[in-house]
Amino acid sequence: STSKGATKISLAFVRRSKRKEGGPVGSRRIVRMVVGSETLGSQVDEQDGLVKVNGLTLTKNRKGVELATYSPLVEQWIASYDGVHPIVDIGAAYGMNVGLALEKGIRVVALDCDHRHLDEIRKKFKKEVESGQLQVGYACLPEEFSNEIKGPFSSVLLSEVVHFLHGWEIEKSLELLWKNMVPGGHIAINAASGDLHFWDMDEEYFESWHAKFVEREAAGETWPGDDEGLFITAKAIRDPSKHPMQPALFEMLHCQSLHALESALERAGFEVVLGKTGTHPGYIPNPKTIGEPGVFVVGKK
Repeated sequence: STSKGATKISLAFVRRSKRKEGGPVGSRRIVRMVVGSETLGSQVDEQDGLVKVNGLTLTKNRKGVELATYSPLVEQWIASYDGVHPIVDIGAAYGMNVGLALEKGIRVVALDCDHRHLDEIRKKFKKEVESGQLQVGYACLPEEFSNEIKGPFSSVLLSEVVHFLHGWEIEKSLELLWKNMVPGGHIAINAASGDLHFWDMDEEYFESWHAKFVEREAAGETWPGDDEGLFITAKAIRDPSKHPMQPALFEMLHCQSLHALESALERAGFEVVLGKTGTHPGYIPNPKTIGEPGVFVVGKK
């Protein structure tokens, strides 16, 4: 992930040699990371089975990361709690956004499609699980929720999730969530945009990829990024064999447009109350980003 006007950091060249530069610091080891034509010091933390690269925690399935900051929509998500029905984080990863809501005394449901993430959340928030403040469950959109997941919900957060779904899967997921929300409930979505200049993306590939995305968007395609030629795959990365999230990440990264997500919310029955482009503060800076690498939308039932 990227943002505008700062130093490019390439995760693809984290060198995991046995030699520990600077020596060990607890479970932390200092490595070198190539940044463009320069080399800067960087940190890879390996602790309690979790791998962090410059503050980004790699997911167990290597399909993404838990960013080092909260979702930019976390306050809207939390503020929509009606005092009765829980709020839900879908794609909760290791529970960063969940933790902030729990601190405020809110009832939360944490859902993820990887049981290993759910186990980490249960360990991290053992007290809240035992007290019933936090419910943890498996969910894989767009599949129906299991019986153990109790709705309706007053608010739903999908942070850095929908860019791993096809357009039809997003449509079906929004219909499912609309059915499981209270009237007046809110859904908050942030995702990678078509302006995303991925960490170590090949420049020629990005130029042709971005031009095609813009062309499809201008032509009014419902899901301009949902095209086999536009999925960010291994061929987008200069050296995917060295990328810390290969190979699972490259199954598909379906970048979004603001108009596509706003329109999908409306088709599902939501009123769009917020729609904007911008940068997730947890994204890795990249000066080659053309526009805004993130989209942010909030819908109201």
